[in-house]
Amino acid sequence: MAKSKKTTNTSSKGKRKTSANSTAEKIIKKVSKLSKKQILILSLVVVVVCTVIVVLYVTHPEYFSFLTPPSENENINGQIGENLAFEAHFIDVGQGDAILLRFSDGTDIMIDAGSATTGITEIRASVLDYLNNLGLDSIDCMIITHPDTDHYNIAEDVMDQYEVRRIIYNDVAKNEENLSKNQSYTDFIDRADQEIVNKDFLDGIDADGEDYVINGNSYSINIYSPGYNTFGNGNSDYDAEESNGMSPITIVSCAGRNLVLTGDAIVETEEWFMSKIGGTKYDCDFLKVGHHGSVTSSSEEFLDYVDCEYAIILVDDGTKHRHPDEEVMDRLNDRSIPTYTTNTHGNIVLRVDIEGNFAFYVEKDNVALNNKDNVSEYRELLPAA
Repeated sequence: MAKSKKTTNTSSKGKRKTSANSTAEKIIKKVSKLSKKQILILSLVVVVVCTVIVVLYVTHPEYFSFLTPPSENENINGQIGENLAFEAHFIDVGQGDAILLRFSDGTDIMIDAGSATTGITEIRASVLDYLNNLGLDSIDCMIITHPDTDHYNIAEDVMDQYEVRRIIYNDVAKNEENLSKNQSYTDFIDRADQEIVNKDFLDGIDADGEDYVINGNSYSINIYSPGYNTFGNGNSDYDAEESNGMSPITIVSCAGRNLVLTGDAIVETEEWFMSKIGGTKYDCDFLKVGHHGSVTSSSEEFLDYVDCEYAIILVDDGTKHRHPDEEVMDRLNDRSIPTYTTNTHGNIVLRVDIEGNFAFYVEKDNVALNNKDNVSEYRELLPAA
């Protein structure tokens, strides 16, 4: 269809201009006829309206968000659902951890990205495809819990595909013993240093540990890090237990729900955490079980302390590492804690809405494990990719 041509009528323009001037003159004349009392009342009304606007702007700035232009660094990732407070994606990487936290303000945080399962090339590709399908274009913070390859050997691939704005990691000493043991982790640290230009956003956890807090519009993330010398010596040729022991324990609080993430924290790390938090019990709704369900984690005391209602385990088929350990599964079953595992359920997504209602969305439609008392599962099937 052809577009119609625009025509210009200079005569009508002149008429509109004259009409506008006439209207303005009429308004001025009417105002000039107002009494002093009327002008005072009108002035008071204007002052009251302006005061109300200022008070609202201070107490409820969200009402005026439309006035703020988007900043250059504003997160424009694909958003989660309109009524959701947050999502936790437990990505199936076999024997390893890859967790993505997504919040209603557009913040995306990744905790670990690695796998020890055979076929790492395919697993790397599947993780990147998964993130891409979510509409990500950046990651606000990446947390690498400890220097085991099944927690970081996909991290550089993620950095290749996405801008990562902040990185938190255990900064184990780069001495000769550690270099010979774990050159790939040193390579990761070097890459992280290149990725984060502003070093204020590159947080290397030191020997004695450090706590970090990330606050958003409606959530808080508390990261409790014991450091790499608390349960061993990260300055020398640290062993597997010492590496796992440095894992931070992270609490995600949002919409009245608490999610506890443990990395590969060992029993000693759990004891350190309980002592740090204090009290006899912590109200945890969801627990990411430590070390893929290994017996080195998830002690009776820790499970009683966190008192979780649901559990998630990232694990492969168990043929090599025999995870999750039968003893740990018995502990969860004794407490009738419905448990979702990536080897049974595939990718797992926990969704919590703004009122605290939640559901687990799973790739494979299998019932939750360890649910001897038939606790409500709140399980839904993820749509096919």
